[in-house]
Amino acid sequence: LQLYERLTDTSSLIPPAAGFLFDDEGLSAQKRHELSNRPKNPVTFLPRRMFENYLLNPLAISKIANAIEGFSPTPLTPDDIEQWISGKRAETKYFDQGITDPATLGASWMNRVDGARLLKDLFSELSDKRVTYDKLIHSVALAEWRVHNSPADLTQISELLVRLLSTSSD
Repeated sequence: LQLYERLTDTSSLIPPAAGFLFDDEGLSAQKRHELSNRPKNPVTFLPRRMFENYLLNPLAISKIANAIEGFSPTPLTPDDIEQWISGKRAETKYFDQGITDPATLGASWMNRVDGARLLKDLFSELSDKRVTYDKLIHSVALAEWRVHNSPADLTQISELLVRLLSTSSD
């Protein structure tokens, strides 16, 4: 947080920050509350654990994976991706230590899973380790696909950004 504050200090070339929007990355509720209530540059957290959780769309993932040369000898279908993800839903390695039975999360599974780790493993396993998930390349490609083909899936983020930007301009 201090690094971001220094980068957006009024003496830099970057506009001053009105606040920050971060992944919660497993921070405790108390720590998130403290950061959210700072008088200067308050922090807002995504409703889901991390941005990658918004990218877990089987159709988008299959489109991006199939566009990568050598990813798979046969094209992956959205069903292939869905089956792979479903097979990982109960694995505790994709959740914070306090979650011992991910199967009990129900609909909140999408909010709590470590989406980045899930995508990393998905790319590795489904490509037979030929392709390593690169957050800077693949998450951008997945986000762009979602924006162009399934923008409603990003409504939660867009509404949050609109709210934060309108609050900061008041």
